[in-house]
Amino acid sequence: GTELIEATVLSTHNRPQDCWLVLGCGVYDVSAYSHPGGDSLVHAWCGKDATFSFQSKHPMALVEDMVREGGTLVGRVETSLQHVEPTRQIPLAEIAAHSVAADCWS
Repeated sequence: GTELIEATVLSTHNRPQDCWLVLGCGVYDVSAYSHPGGDSLVHAWCGKDATFSFQSKHPMALVEDMVREGGTLVGRVETSLQHVEPTRQIPLAEIAAHSVAADCWS
């Protein structure tokens, strides 16, 4: 999914049966995904940016598992949605190492 997803579009996919969320740079349709800890953990983030919550519990590499188990990459997040607050200075080489859709830093 290389389509650019705007915030207004993301916010309309806000129900368990039509659930899109942001993880990193990607927008994922997780409507068919079943979370091992309970689907309500995912459904709380329908139509929103779940990156911070996800990263506080999981490595971003687990996004690939989610895709194999029913999640679908539908596009890239609109730049204005990417608002992660920096907590440390990150070397450019480290940022460059995270350049695939399932693990994208920008």
